[in-house]
Amino acid sequence: MYDSDMANLIPPAAKKAVIIEYWIRVVTVWLCLIGLAVVIMVCLQVPTMVLVNAQLQAYSEKYSAAIDRSNEFEAAQESIAEANTLATLLVEESDPVRLTELRAILDELAGDDVEVTGFVFATEADALAPITVRGIADTRSALALFAEAVEAHALFAQAELPISNLARDRDITFSITIEPAVVDE
Repeated sequence: MYDSDMANLIPPAAKKAVIIEYWIRVVTVWLCLIGLAVVIMVCLQVPTMVLVNAQLQAYSEKYSAAIDRSNEFEAAQESIAEANTLATLLVEESDPVRLTELRAILDELAGDDVEVTGFVFATEADALAPITVRGIADTRSALALFAEAVEAHALFAQAELPISNLARDRDITFSITIEPAVVDE
C-alpha cells in the first residue's frame, strides 16, 4: 500500500520553508485585496464628499443671509416699536384741536358780515396762549355778534373786544383777543 510519509520526497526543512512562503503569499494577497477595496471605497466617496461640501457651503451662505435678514428685521421691529411709543406719547401730549381747525371755526363764526384778515397763534407752557384775530366788520352789531358767538363756542372762554374797536359804525377794523377754553383730560 501507499504510505504518505514515504511519498514525501521533500525534506522537512524545505517543507517548512514552503509552508511559511505559502502563508506569506496568502496574507500578502489578502492585504493587497483589502488595500485595493479601501482605495476603491475612497475613490467612490470623493464625489459624495465634494457634493456634501458644496451643499454645506451653499446652505451656510443662505443661513448667513437669513441671519442677517433676521437681525435687520429685529432692528426694524425695535425701531417701529420706538416710533410707536413716541407717536403714542406725542398723541397723548398734543393739543386735541389743531390750529387749522381753530382758524376754520373762527372763520365760520365770523359769518358773512365780518371778514377775518389775520390770526396770531402762540403757545406758552405747552398750552395755547390767547389768540389775536384781526379783521374788518361791516357793522358794529356784526362785530358784537361775532364776539358773542366766539364766547358761546365751547373751545373759547372769553373774547375781549376793545371799546376803541366800536368807535365807528361801519367798516370797522378790529382786533379781538380770544382766551382758549382750558380742556381737562
